[in-house]
This record gives sequence, C-alpha cells and structure tokens, in this order.
Amino acid sequence: RPALVPPSPWLDDDAPARPRLALDDGVVARFEPGDDEAPWAWIVRVRRDGRWATEVLPGWRRAYRLEPGSPVERMAVSAVDRLGNESPAARLGPRGGA
Repeated sequence: RPALVPPSPWLDDDAPARPRLALDDGVVARFEPGDDEAPWAWIVRVRRDGRWATEVLPGWRRAYRLEPGSPVERMAVSAVDRLGNESPAARLGPRGGA
C-alpha cells in the first residue's frame, strides 16, 4: 500500500493550498491543485456506512472513481507536497454539499 513520509518542517513547513473538488454525476470525484503547484500526492478520504476509507494517490491523478455500493456520506481530498506537508482538505457532504 502507498504511504506518506512524515512532514519535514525543518526543511519547509508551507502546506499546499486547499484543492478544488467537484463530484461528476455522483460517480467521479475530480480535484485540482488550489494554486499552480502540482502536488506530490493526494489523500482521498471517503465515508460510507459510518466508516472512513483512505487512499493515497499519485499527484498526477486528477480523478477518483467512487465504487458502487452504499451512498457516500462525506468525502475529503488533501494535497501533499514532497516534504509531507498536507493541505487543508476540500470537502463534500451529502448530495455534494460542503
């Protein structure tokens, strides 16, 4: 499984900007960097049936397909830079609301 390195604040502690997040047809989450800096990785968190699942995706990815099944209760996506600094999360709630 992919994992993240711990942050290295003695090198740099500037977190990436909050990403932009949108849900297409309730099936595909699309995300973009919050500024011009491409992330090293994305952290995608999805809550279903009261349980959170977390995945680490490479920074070049810009979409995440939601698996069929029970409805998504919440979703959060954060950008991570090469030094392990995590951005504030972009969030979607029920029916795509914040």
